[in-house]
Amino acid sequence: MKNLFNEQFLHITETPEKADLIITDEFEIFQQNAEIFYLDPHDENESWSKLINLIKKMYLN
Repeated sequence: MKNLFNEQFLHITETPEKADLIITDEFEIFQQNAEIFYLDPHDENESWSKLINLIKKMYLN
């Protein structure tokens, strides 16, 4: 991810409360306002493509 996006735009955190977007490969219930993206381990190519497009969309807004 860091190779695809500018460091000033993309900051990776381990604290969900600080996140604008949570990327996970597990179905969990999160109690915050961040958008959640499920990274499907059975369809990684499609999931990565959707994730990159989502991040680009968030960047443009």
